[in-house]
Amino acid sequence: MMGDPELVTEMEKVELGPLISTEGLEQLHSKYVQSVRKSVSEWMHKALQVELQDWHRDQEPDTDHEGFYQTSLPTIITQMLEENARVARMIGESLRDQTIQMGLYEMETLLNRFREALVDFGKEQRGNPSNANNKFYLHYLLASISNCIVLKKSTESLQKQQSARSAARFSRTPPNPLAALDRAVRRACRLAMDHFLQDLQPFLSGLLTRAWLVQGDPAPKLCHVLERHLELHGRVRPPCRQVGL
Repeated sequence: MMGDPELVTEMEKVELGPLISTEGLEQLHSKYVQSVRKSVSEWMHKALQVELQDWHRDQEPDTDHEGFYQTSLPTIITQMLEENARVARMIGESLRDQTIQMGLYEMETLLNRFREALVDFGKEQRGNPSNANNKFYLHYLLASISNCIVLKKSTESLQKQQSARSAARFSRTPPNPLAALDRAVRRACRLAMDHFLQDLQPFLSGLLTRAWLVQGDPAPKLCHVLERHLELHGRVRPPCRQVGL
C-alpha cells in the first residue's frame, strides 16, 4: 500500500503503528523460547545418557587434536546452544538474550545432573573396584574434567553475547552454570585423586613393616603407579592438569 502512488498520499507511516503490539510480541517471544527450551532439555537429557553409557565402554575415551581426552558431550551442547542463539539473533536482540538466558538455565541443570552422575560413578567404582565395566574408570573421569573446561569456555562465550542490559529484563535469579561447572570439576578431581590414593594404598600400608623387609624394596612398583597416573593426567586440559600433576 505504501508503494502505490495513489494510496501513499493518503497514508502516514507514523499513523500505521506496529503490526503486532508490544504485549503480543512478548507473548510470541515467550512461546518461542518455551518451545526451544523443551527441545534443548530433551537433547541435553539424551546427550547425558549417551555420556553415561560412554563411561562404561571397553576402550579409552577419544582424544582431540591436542591429545586431551574428550567425549561428544561438550560438542553437542555447545553447538545446540550456539545455533539457537544465532537463529534468535536473526529475529532480534531481545529474543537472542532470552534464548541465551534459557540455554544457561538448562546448562546449569545439566551440570548439576552431571555432577550427581559422577558421584554415582564413584560409588559404583568403590563398591566393586574390579568391575570389568569400569576398566577405564579413571580415563573417563579425566575426560569429564576436560569436558567441563571446554564447556566453561563455551558458557563464557554465550554470556558475552548477551547485551549489557539483558539482566534487568528477567525477574528470575540469573543462571549460574559456571558455579555448577566448578562443582562438577571439583568432584571429578576429588574422585581422580581418591583413585590415585587407592592405587598407592597397597604399597604405602606395607612400608616400614616386617613384610616390607622380607619382600624387598617396593619403590619400583610405587614408581610404576606414579608414572601411570602422571601419564594419564597429562591427557587433561589445563589448568586442572597442573592440579592433578
